[in-house]
Parts: sequence; structure tokens; C-alpha cells
Amino acid sequence: MYPKMSLNDFTIRQAPFADRFDKTREVGFSGIEFQIDEARDYAKEHGGLDSVLELLRRNNLRFDQSMMLRDCFSPSHKKEREAFLRQAEGFFQDTKFLGGKVVLTCATFGPAEMNEAPEMFGELCDLADSFGINLALEFIGWAETIKDIRTARSIVEKADRKNGGILYDTLHHYFGGSSFRDLEELPTEYIFAFHIADANDMNLHPMEIGRHHRVFPGEGVIPIPAILDILHAKGYQGSLALELFSDEYSTRPALDVAREGFESMVRILSAAGFD
Repeated sequence: MYPKMSLNDFTIRQAPFADRFDKTREVGFSGIEFQIDEARDYAKEHGGLDSVLELLRRNNLRFDQSMMLRDCFSPSHKKEREAFLRQAEGFFQDTKFLGGKVVLTCATFGPAEMNEAPEMFGELCDLADSFGINLALEFIGWAETIKDIRTARSIVEKADRKNGGILYDTLHHYFGGSSFRDLEELPTEYIFAFHIADANDMNLHPMEIGRHHRVFPGEGVIPIPAILDILHAKGYQGSLALELFSDEYSTRPALDVAREGFESMVRILSAAGFD
């Protein structure tokens, strides 16, 4: 079994924050991803961030990725740059305290300041590096500008920081028009995190599908097996996280969703040779 399978805790968002850790460990995942904002809310009621650290320790879980710096490279990011950097510094500080190594940087859905994006990303990377943190840029399949791997890679390469890379998501690959060749040509060292999710063909906007109607890997139309075959051939050995935003799944018992998600990950990763 692949040793670095992780669960993005939004997959079982119906469970209280602390319970998500127990269920993640119980079904077999070895890592977890969660939002720093939710961790802070929990910490306020339980004596500080030490209480979140205890959840990780008690369940022997890696903190694979901290989420998220939103709306990066947007006009508001440019206009409120100092405030954005202060917010980012808090994310990096709390992520380091909790033992995390990667923070997700989510590109803006709307118009992006493309001429300045590499400089902005590099600036964030330098700040993150002072905390020993890596920064993973996520392209968004329904975004106006930064929607595919080619665009994200261009920003990362121009920024040219060792701690700056990419979060690759199968769902955004599909909806943003990335190709198999894009993944084949992407240096493995650029991939700091990898999200796996599937979806069905629906007469809805991709954002509506992505936020409300994802399905377990192997149950939809996204060519996840082919994507994972490429990833395995490239020798990727980082974390592989299940991330499902599903209104339907959120009505089911969280433990059942976590268990079925784990089993679907095992099947699809084993088929690609990851075990």
C-alpha cells in the first residue's frame, strides 16, 4: 500500500474538526490536510494550537498541507500587498508550529496580474522560506486566467525559488484543459502536492461540479488512471490526497465516506503501480 495517502479533511466536513483526525486515522490514511482558519477556531476553544498538535500526535498523522492563501495574483493582492504578506506570514508561522511543510497558494479565479505574478509568488516563497515552508501554487480549472498547468508552471519557473512548486489536481487538470503531455513534461520536483478527485458529466458549470458534486476516484469521467500512470512513471513519491467536495457525501456518516474514499484510493493507486 502506498505509504503517503492523505485525506483532505473537507471530504468529511460533516464531522466536527477533531473527529476528522480520528476518522482519517481509523480508515487507514497516514496524512491529513486542513484549513488553518478551522484549526485556529478549534484552538480558541481548546487552549491554543497545542490542542491541534495533540490531534496530529494522538492519531500519528502527518500534516501534509495547510490551506490556504486565497485569491493570489489578483488586483486585490497587488493593491493590498503588505496586508497579504502579513496574512501569509501568519499562515506560515502556524503551519510550522503544527509540523507542516507545505502551504497551498490558490490562484485567483478572475483576472490575474500576470506580469507581476512571478514576482508576487517569489515574494511569498521568500517569506515562506524563512519559516522552512514550501509554497504550492494551485491552478483552478474554471479560473479566468491561471487555469492550467502551463500557466502555473510559467509563474513558478519565472519566480525561480527552490521552495516554490505546484499543487496538481486531477479535477482541475480535466476542467482547465491541461494535457497528458503537460504532466509528462512537468519536472517531478515541481510537484509539491497532488489532489485526486473524480466527477461525472453534468449539465452544470465546472465550478458547480467541483464545489458540490465530486465523486470517488474511478467513478467518474476524469482519466485518473492515465494521469496516475504518468505520475508513477515519473517516479513521484510525494503525498497523494483525496479531496472531495460533495453535497451528497456530506449527508452520509463521515466514517463511511472516509472508508470508501480510502478504499477507492487504494484500488486506483494499486492499479497504477503505486504499491
